[in-house]
Amino acid sequence: MKETKIFRVDPLNPDTKILRFAARAIKEGKLVIFPTETVYGIGANALDENAVRKIFIAKNRPPDNPLIAHVSSISMTKKIVSDFPQKAERLIKHFWPGPLTIIFKKSEIVPDIMTAGLDSLGVRMPAHPVALKLIEFSGTPLAAPSANISGKPSATSAEHAIDDFMGKVDIILDAGESSIGIESTILNLYSKPPMILRPGPIPKEDLERILGEKVEYHPALQAQTKEEALEIPSIKYAHYVPDVELIFIEGKRDCFLKNCTKLYKAFLAEGKRVQFLVSKEIAKVLKSILEPPPKCIITGMSHDFPTIAHNLFQLLREIDPKKVDIVIAESYEPKGLGYSINFRLRKGATRVIYCP
Repeated sequence: MKETKIFRVDPLNPDTKILRFAARAIKEGKLVIFPTETVYGIGANALDENAVRKIFIAKNRPPDNPLIAHVSSISMTKKIVSDFPQKAERLIKHFWPGPLTIIFKKSEIVPDIMTAGLDSLGVRMPAHPVALKLIEFSGTPLAAPSANISGKPSATSAEHAIDDFMGKVDIILDAGESSIGIESTILNLYSKPPMILRPGPIPKEDLERILGEKVEYHPALQAQTKEEALEIPSIKYAHYVPDVELIFIEGKRDCFLKNCTKLYKAFLAEGKRVQFLVSKEIAKVLKSILEPPPKCIITGMSHDFPTIAHNLFQLLREIDPKKVDIVIAESYEPKGLGYSINFRLRKGATRVIYCP
């Protein structure tokens, strides 16, 4: 077991002495968990093959699942990519620093372990003072997947990271909760039209507005089988899975309520403990139509997507298998951030019910 040092840092004005100490650890090939505006990341020198390998071991991450390089400047980006499309410049001008990962062709200095042997590399510049300063002081891009054991909900606070990685990493920087709460949008500019490989905080509509052309979601994002998901290495594995069975009902409100009524009665008859992961409005309806009134985990108001996204991983992590056997989750309007929330619930589900 490693000795893990935990440092509390101000999210807006972090102590530079602490960040320089963490940066030295990065230069020495060690692992540092740090906050971003999306989720917490488990960071290592992206150009050090041995350091990057430690991330895969600590997370129990499959080796064919590529990592994203986090940078603190455009000049750092240009050192690790071999091509810099004009479209990328337009997107960077509007969305960096921020929750957009852009796929580039990688340069030769990036080890293959970062990209699972592919010639492409995801790069983003996080919009968090702690992350930016840590990268700057390290003098190298950081490989930084979400700070969670692979398959489980991502970490949106240092407490989550401590639960998963105490004794497995060298340093954890605690700067409170991540403001957004879900991972970045990933966009591939080399496909025609440009294609979203992972939906996130920056919606398709905003990308289309800046690019001046149509953007599509990769078909594998709606995959209903493992075979259909194989085209994107990062989504073919389980993600966001809570510690209990999660049923995700994807469709309109009437369909959701009809399925809830049927499932709730059946599970209660089997002696199962059931909770619902739903918006405040749906919780009110469920408690009026189901008997006995069910326990509900409230995600937020139904159209307040930023709040729902911020709360999602925290709520999934808080589900206690000692108190509940099955959680039934609703879907949201599949537009903008709502699409991104649905994607994560679908990936985390043990079972998905699709309504026509």
